[in-house]
Amino acid sequence: MLPFKLTIVIFGGLNADSVLIDSWIVKFDQDAAIWKKCEISSDEIPPIFGHTSHLIGSNVFIIGGCASQHGRELSKKIYELQLEKDFSVKVLGVNCEHVRMYHASEIVGNEVIVIGGRLGALGTESYTNTGFVMQHQNI
Repeated sequence: MLPFKLTIVIFGGLNADSVLIDSWIVKFDQDAAIWKKCEISSDEIPPIFGHTSHLIGSNVFIIGGCASQHGRELSKKIYELQLEKDFSVKVLGVNCEHVRMYHASEIVGNEVIVIGGRLGALGTESYTNTGFVMQHQNI
């Protein structure tokens, strides 16, 4: 566990020009906030938007989303960002059979529940109210 009272991780997104890979860690301790940009390359994780993410211990899990600025490639991986005390990041990716974007997800106990979202890329999109549950050993 990181030695701060509250840690927020901001990752990815979409602006008017492109899909972002920016990642920021914000650590709050007492009355101070420390912002640090993480150096993550597109070789480790693609720029992504429409995803959800959760901070579990010292790791961030990025679930689903779209890895293309034109909405044509849904992410087929769940990414795990291992945050270190010196703000460095190690990225791990595992395949996921449940690809979707614009979904909701929440941590309940030692499970991550993912519900709804868009299942197809632009032009082939469909929406679902189904979901799936993932368990994590570090919760």
